[in-house]
Amino acid sequence: NLTIGTLNSNGVLGNLTVVSGTANLTGGSANVTTVSGGTLLSAATLASLAVNSGTANISGGSVTGATTSAATLNLTGGNLTSLAITNGISNLTGGNVTGTVTLTNGTLLTSSTANLSGTINVCVADMNGDRIPDIVAVVSQQWEEIHIFENNGHGVFTDRKLFGSTNEDFGSSGISLCDLNRDGLPDIIYSNGDGFAYADPGGRPWHGLQWLENLGQGYFRYHRIGDLTGAYSPVGIDVDGDGAIDVVAISSFNDWKNPQSPSLVYFKNDGKMNFTLKILAHVPYQLMSCATGDLDGSGRPAIISGGFYSYPPFEHMSRLTLWRQHPPP
Repeated sequence: NLTIGTLNSNGVLGNLTVVSGTANLTGGSANVTTVSGGTLLSAATLASLAVNSGTANISGGSVTGATTSAATLNLTGGNLTSLAITNGISNLTGGNVTGTVTLTNGTLLTSSTANLSGTINVCVADMNGDRIPDIVAVVSQQWEEIHIFENNGHGVFTDRKLFGSTNEDFGSSGISLCDLNRDGLPDIIYSNGDGFAYADPGGRPWHGLQWLENLGQGYFRYHRIGDLTGAYSPVGIDVDGDGAIDVVAISSFNDWKNPQSPSLVYFKNDGKMNFTLKILAHVPYQLMSCATGDLDGSGRPAIISGGFYSYPPFEHMSRLTLWRQHPPP
């Protein structure tokens, strides 16, 4: 029992009860560890841990099972097999929880899954076929990457990079998920067309659309769809009703002095995953976001676009536009 003062240990302990003071376990092991007050600092191997009051800081090692009751558990490193929260706060800012997290009362705080700047778009779906929802994110700025955060089923995520451009000016601008090739697996549609960072905002010749084909079990393959200056907000939808999924997108940054610059487009899929650019509109300018849906029960998808105007020309503007399809003649 540690009642007051400080215990420093990297040896083998049978049972340890921290009533007050600080127990600093820099290594070694303990069979049964109970914190009833005071502070436990551990990078050791703990067979079990009961935090009844006080604070337990786990920065390394492993814990086979942990319970908290009217106390605080901070996990910043190491491995935690299971966690039962009856009361108090468990703050998981690092490490790994490989088993079940049971929350009966109290608060569970989890950390950000990544610390890269510029995460501009996230989507949620089961990406690896384990029937557990994962997170897909596009990280812009100097990173220009697509990441998947695979969920172990208990709200603990493993970060893995799926794509990264060697061009730090690639201009990542958005992602969406859809089964583009209709094989039953969600694919990632990815646009790069950001032009905000330039002194003269505008497009670049490498802007366009691509898709990451989901091969199953967490594997993906890159495909370029086509070029589109200032590409933003890709959406997969069967535009023309031929049974193949096309890709709608908008151009946020373009040469708006040229009246032929496209504003709203779709890439027509021939059914064999070959895409051809089809221009739907040249105005309004500077669209930033779009979505699709059958809004009138016609069986044909409509497109909804939103505009964002931060630089000239301030003309041909539209805040929110609904694009309906006309029936064929």
